[in-house]
Amino acid sequence: MRRSFAARLLSPLLDYDRRHQSELVRTLGIFLDRAGPGTPARSGCTHT
Repeated sequence: MRRSFAARLLSPLLDYDRRHQSELVRTLGIFLDRAGPGTPARSGCTHT
């Protein structure tokens, strides 16, 4: 069940990344690794 939830949640981002050659999923991963929700973002997490 957890995997299907993640797939439903990330699927639109993955599709967008493929269509627009962007890195939304990568950016989200960096954000979650470095700060996480509810925590002030630390320096070094930039989106270009």
